[in-house]
Amino acid sequence: MAFKNSTEVFEPDVMNNIDEKIHSIAGQYREKYKECGSYLKELRVLKEELLEKEAALIAKVEASYDIYIRQIRQQRDKCKSAVCDEYSMRTKHVQNLINTFEIIHTQLSEYTRMSTSQPPDNHSDTESVGSAVFSDVESVSSDVRSPLLEPQRVERDMLSYQQSSVVFGRNGVKKGEFRNLRGIAVDFQNRIFVVDCGNKRVQVFDENTKFLFEFGSLGSGDGEFLFPFGIAVNGYTVYVTDSERHNIQAFNLSGIFLYKTGVKGGGSLQFNVPCGLAVSTDGKVFIADSVNNRIQVFTSKLKYKSRFGHKELRQPCDVCFSHKEEVIVLDHGTLASIHVYKQNGIRIRSFFRKSNLCFLLSTSSNCNMLASDCENHSIKFMSPKGELLHSIGTKGSNPNQFIRPQGIAMDYNGRLLVCDSINNRIQIF
Repeated sequence: MAFKNSTEVFEPDVMNNIDEKIHSIAGQYREKYKECGSYLKELRVLKEELLEKEAALIAKVEASYDIYIRQIRQQRDKCKSAVCDEYSMRTKHVQNLINTFEIIHTQLSEYTRMSTSQPPDNHSDTESVGSAVFSDVESVSSDVRSPLLEPQRVERDMLSYQQSSVVFGRNGVKKGEFRNLRGIAVDFQNRIFVVDCGNKRVQVFDENTKFLFEFGSLGSGDGEFLFPFGIAVNGYTVYVTDSERHNIQAFNLSGIFLYKTGVKGGGSLQFNVPCGLAVSTDGKVFIADSVNNRIQVFTSKLKYKSRFGHKELRQPCDVCFSHKEEVIVLDHGTLASIHVYKQNGIRIRSFFRKSNLCFLLSTSSNCNMLASDCENHSIKFMSPKGELLHSIGTKGSNPNQFIRPQGIAMDYNGRLLVCDSINNRIQIF
């Protein structure tokens, strides 16, 4: 078979068309290859970003875990310390009680020895010894404020309160710093409990003003505050009112939450801006239920007992007790700004003080009353009839000066403690 000439089979135009198609297809493949290379490059960048994010997330989780573990350990150590402090404190006071009753037992043994050794005609002498011993027993019993034996309070003349001996605190959020001070109280160890309202906490100091610990934080849970206001200490229990949460909470002396009561309203277990409070010698808690215009009374476990004062009170802001255990109420909204009641709610008397008094305190030693005068930046000493007897303080930021003083308290050494609110400090006289 004879083959045809190649020039006859593949003409030049056909060859050119084939070359063009080959070049076109090759160009398309090159473009696709470039696109694939670009995609691969993007995938590599994305992979690197994902690896970086993964590493960052792992680091964040590990850091959060470390912080969480650290917080748990700190909380554990705090609870352990609180339990140890509570145990030590209770042990100390049990020992005090044992020592006290050993003294009483010794006196009774002496009385028994004398009564058996003395002749009958000296009966009157043994009677006097016996009465002295049993008067000691009665005095011990009367000093007991359940569940412990309180120390004897030092008495001072009101004119001795002239110059502040100690000033501590400043504006801030750290330990020992304050914002918007409110109530203040002292326990049987002379430890100072301060309501640091702006920082939503209670700070605790020893009698030498050394910071010990704090409790409370911003929130609506147990042991948390929105606007802590008044504070009172009775035995091993600390009571704190919250004017925005409209409740009262109880803590032990280590700041551990115990129980609470109250919601906003006008019923028996409800409050509307509770402010100051005080505890009677038999453990009843009296609370100034301000906007409800009344005083509410609870047991030491915050179980409701009674209420009174709604007929004459207009925004009561604080309450305390006289040396006769009469209930003294400081009222912002009436002309008779101080009312005195029996504990059953029967009003005894009322009198007018023309000034913006904020907190009230009664001193049982001389039957006088003290009040912080916010408007005149001073502390007023008054007679049981409301007569002004003595005053300390002027407006300013130097020692012995105040700017809108708030809570006041008396410790067992007879020292007067004042919350100098706007100056964010405590002054001790």
